[in-house]
Amino acid sequence: MFKRFENKRTIPMMELMLSLMLSALTTHIAYTAEDPSPTPEASASPASSPAVSTTDPSPSPLVSLVKEGPGGLKAQLSATEVVDGSVLLVTIHAPEKTKASEVTVSYNGKVFQAFPVEEENSKESVFRSVVGVAFGTKMGQSSLQVEWSAPGTSRVVHKLKMPFQVIDGNYRAEVLKVDPRHVNPKKRDLRRIRKEVAEVGEIYRMITQKKYWEGPFALPIDSPITSPFGTKRVFNGEMKSFHQGLDLKAAIGAPINAAANGVIVMAKDLFFTGNTVLIDHGFGIFTLYAHLSKLKVKKGQKVSKGDLLGLAGMTGRASGPHLHWGAIINRAKVNPMDLVRVMK
Repeated sequence: MFKRFENKRTIPMMELMLSLMLSALTTHIAYTAEDPSPTPEASASPASSPAVSTTDPSPSPLVSLVKEGPGGLKAQLSATEVVDGSVLLVTIHAPEKTKASEVTVSYNGKVFQAFPVEEENSKESVFRSVVGVAFGTKMGQSSLQVEWSAPGTSRVVHKLKMPFQVIDGNYRAEVLKVDPRHVNPKKRDLRRIRKEVAEVGEIYRMITQKKYWEGPFALPIDSPITSPFGTKRVFNGEMKSFHQGLDLKAAIGAPINAAANGVIVMAKDLFFTGNTVLIDHGFGIFTLYAHLSKLKVKKGQKVSKGDLLGLAGMTGRASGPHLHWGAIINRAKVNPMDLVRVMK
């Protein structure tokens, strides 16, 4: 049980019904911070949440760490402290003519691939890797490892351990009181949900060997955040779910734009998120745009930063018009605001 609950507001009945339904649904399908499903929890709308600043309430301190290892290997982290649900950018310098396939970053049992970047007046090979620190990651000292393999082999020649601290994001909590009648989705809904979870999960497991984005991501709509990432959903004193993206104020019909260059890998109606667009930005990075009233793109279409994806709405399980914006890195759901402030 949480010692302190914030934002003890009255939740509209539609949102309450959905939240409890989702709590019960976890007995059928596990929705976790690293689950492949589209964001299935109830989304707050401008009608039910006060608008807050687009400055995220729990930013990671952007104090970088530089560390040198053997053989001319050097790495830099974008931050020495991060909250769970954050993005870490790793910059790696290796001897000249090193290939991207010879450099990997591993963290928490996952491998995050490196991609080459250009740096003026550098005689070294420079790479970057984008690491997602999932919501719910254990607080305390942590580390990732940079590895450099011998050319043409998988034999690791040099390793470099990069320490960082995971700190409490102090995410708000919503205490929900619901009608016990509204517990389980209908059987036909469960069948549809399972099918969609499998479809989206297959997409999230893709690692496209191409970097589509250029520089920091942009907000898909320039408006206040009405429900931040990581908000805890509490039922009877226990956390049952969390907000796996953030909600941006958006009237029905407002244009929603691509946060960065990429390829549309999904543009369709889903049970929870309604008309939904998923963009593959390359190297395991995806962004999700949910509850749209109209879709303006198709699967397989290439988009550039700022291109129109659709119009805002309240399709799916939403209590009012808004945009739900999500970010996924190597199957971990992270705060999309980090893509705005950390990416290069």
